Amino acid sequence: MGGSATADVFISYSRNDTVAADLIRRELEEAGLEVFLDRSIAFTADWRQFIREALEKARSVVVLVGQAGPGEYQQIEVGDALEVCTKYRRHLGAVLLPGAQPTAVSHGPLAKYQWFDCSRDSVKRLAEGICARLGRTAAWGGCQFGPQVSIAAPFPGGRQAPLRVHTLANAASERLPLSCETFEAGIERLEKQIEASGRGWHPILVGVNPTGFAIAAALQQRLFGGAPLGYYSEGEGHTIAWPEALTSGRPDRTVFVVDSELKTGRSLLNVVEAVRTRCGGAEAQLHLRVAAFGVEVTGKRVTALQEDYQGDPDPAPYPPEVMRAWGIVSGLNLDALYIACLMDGPGTRRPLQLR
Repeated sequence: MGGSATADVFISYSRNDTVAADLIRRELEEAGLEVFLDRSIAFTADWRQFIREALEKARSVVVLVGQAGPGEYQQIEVGDALEVCTKYRRHLGAVLLPGAQPTAVSHGPLAKYQWFDCSRDSVKRLAEGICARLGRTAAWGGCQFGPQVSIAAPFPGGRQAPLRVHTLANAASERLPLSCETFEAGIERLEKQIEASGRGWHPILVGVNPTGFAIAAALQQRLFGGAPLGYYSEGEGHTIAWPEALTSGRPDRTVFVVDSELKTGRSLLNVVEAVRTRCGGAEAQLHLRVAAFGVEVTGKRVTALQEDYQGDPDPAPYPPEVMRAWGIVSGLNLDALYIACLMDGPGTRRPLQLR
């Protein structure tokens, strides 16, 4: 936003934490907040004056503290923010990003201010707290989504780490049908997870069935401009359209398999085997990532997951076994799995209708 406007939130961050800052900015904007983020300011003689004016016009300040700590320019910015917030009685809070140590905020100039641990708490909760201080209710784009839950799923590098996923259920008795609005929300959730895990690779995308292809095309446009795009369908005719890049022999091939629903996992198994065969068999050097719009859970239904989350402000991640397809997924040797939402298992009312 321009320097002459008044922002609800001024985000202070280090250039090492640009991706995290942008993700948090988008979450806050989804809640209806106006955010100032200095993405395009040159470090010239006018830089500090520009920042000072933006701070004076902001209703609150959020300081992001990353693993590497504040850089030279952020330290100057934080000093000005502390001065402005004290002078004008503005709210200032710190956000501890994943990997940063609590001592980074519990000691030093930010020690007396409230801080928020982004590795444990939902950014949505941060947005709601800011809205409450400003006397507002978070808007969330007019589409009321269910609470966030965590599931321990594969992450890049083979580590077992909590992967933040979301439900699209409004309430236990309601369904949220697939529409332009919910489709857009699902794409944004996948996009955020992919960006958070790094994008130093150039994938080949394979969409499974028409809806998976539409999701793959959307991700291609937003994240991977010009990336090869293929199509795989197990329906009538068993249509396959492989992109030429899949058989190029390039050693660093990363293939993104994108599906709408992940239920038993058998379709995904067939697609992955077909991709590996196309790339040269088991010996081929291949990095596989899977993005799914909806994943069926078993044992604990979505409504139970919601109740658990609401009763615990800091729930532990659910084990991957809650995914109905985990028996197959766990054997696919994936680099990463990205999930937009959870779905109830067979025989229950699904919160997301993909047909």
